[in-house]
Amino acid sequence: MLKKFYKFIILPYTVFLLYIEALQYFSRLGVFDVDDILLNTFGVFLGLQIKRVLETRFRKFVVE
Repeated sequence: MLKKFYKFIILPYTVFLLYIEALQYFSRLGVFDVDDILLNTFGVFLGLQIKRVLETRFRKFVVE
């Protein structure tokens, strides 16, 4: 389950973040920060974990 979770959610989001940070670096419109990538990726991971916990806790309210 974790492998699928990583492959289809976390990895594409991290690649997207790298793309945005590269655009900022090469266009000189922002600052390239590695901590932005790390913290945003951790935020996505944490948000998805909270979503999973809430879905299991309130299963009767989840529409599939």
